[in-house]
Amino acid sequence: MKKLLFVLILLVLPLASADYYVILDEDLAYLKPYAQNIANFHNGTLIISDFSNLDFLQADDYVLFVVNYSKFNAGFVYSLYKTLDFDGDGVYNPIIGFYPMKNEKQFKLWVDALVHSTFNHKALIVEQGTMNYEEYLRLSKNATLIWISGHGDPYGVNLLGWNFDSNHMGNLKGKIFIFESCSVGQIWEAESPLVLNLLNNGSLAVVASIDMGGVSYLPAEFWFSNYSIGKLAQISNAYLVKVGVKPKVVLFGDPASKAGNKSYIIKTPAKGFYASLFPIVNGWLYTPGKPSLLLALKVYGQIFNPMDLWKSIVTESGMMTLLLAVLFLLLLKHQRDITKRRIWISLVSSLASFLLLGFLTYPPPIRISVFIFVIWFSVALFMHINRKLAFLLLFIPPFAFASMALLLGFSSFTYWKFAVFAILLSSVLVFLMLLVFTEALNRVINAES
Repeated sequence: MKKLLFVLILLVLPLASADYYVILDEDLAYLKPYAQNIANFHNGTLIISDFSNLDFLQADDYVLFVVNYSKFNAGFVYSLYKTLDFDGDGVYNPIIGFYPMKNEKQFKLWVDALVHSTFNHKALIVEQGTMNYEEYLRLSKNATLIWISGHGDPYGVNLLGWNFDSNHMGNLKGKIFIFESCSVGQIWEAESPLVLNLLNNGSLAVVASIDMGGVSYLPAEFWFSNYSIGKLAQISNAYLVKVGVKPKVVLFGDPASKAGNKSYIIKTPAKGFYASLFPIVNGWLYTPGKPSLLLALKVYGQIFNPMDLWKSIVTESGMMTLLLAVLFLLLLKHQRDITKRRIWISLVSSLASFLLLGFLTYPPPIRISVFIFVIWFSVALFMHINRKLAFLLLFIPPFAFASMALLLGFSSFTYWKFAVFAILLSSVLVFLMLLVFTEALNRVINAES
């Protein structure tokens, strides 16, 4: 009798040796054969659950939650993130992926795509304005991992000239997508969300944000590292938490899929001085290079990079036209104060600031860059007329944009606080750069005359 009881206990408990779990929503128990195929593919364990008892999970276990689509929303995600944050540092400890099941037939197709997947470790970077749809189809044909950046929503991403959406996805079989875009992961806000259409048409995994802003403040190369895509999402969330943002990155699909083969992210023990500079994930630091003070300045300088901030908030499809119209009217009103000398000084100072921020080494789309340069040139001109107004022209537009997003419910309060801090820091930095160059040029010209 005791032996029988022991065998029964073993049958209902997850295997201690398994590090990959498929946790199937009890409402979806009829999908057990297909969920079992996923577990078998990863030599893992299938558990049918209501998600209330997850005590058996350990740090660095892989977990795929197959959840009824009707239950899936931000509250569900953050509840699990909090439950699985074993050490209370704000970052969940297991490596998590979600499959929100809306259509049984499509789930079966996704499982089939997963268990027959192969990788070629080729990656493609797609930024706004860098390629048209035909070029994307050609270049993405042999890529396994595709990183896409642009203004997004649950239906797709604006790439200037075309939208990456459910009608413009290309061949998806076996591919992994990273969306450096706002709100793509808010699948509960759309009738036919892009994320589900990607998964249901052969994509193995999709990384997307469920709040304003994208999924990483690190370069695109971060996602090409030789870690699983779920581990990279976990690391990215750790960086977000480090700068005071909620861990808004969500991995949809298989967390163990691995497409990268580059040693971009280095794993080192979390100890000493650098442990205070970089986020810790399960006792380790994951950094894009050997941890150092210089690397910390580079990483956090990138997080608060004024160029990236203006590129992401003050855009051609957003408030750019309105801001340019306001600048034109202000310049028209003060045209008597605008001299040739001031125009030349403003041109040089704005160009110098632009180049100093790394435009030559990491150029954003040229059309957006021209707009930003025009704005900074106008601000430099207003420095000769009214410095307070010049600063407000830098700060108010993105501040108003972030605040409006908060009031309309598109952004969390946590992200708004971070955005305002970054906007203020960036505006002050740009303003001081323009001011220094303007004053220096004035002194040089005065000295010569």
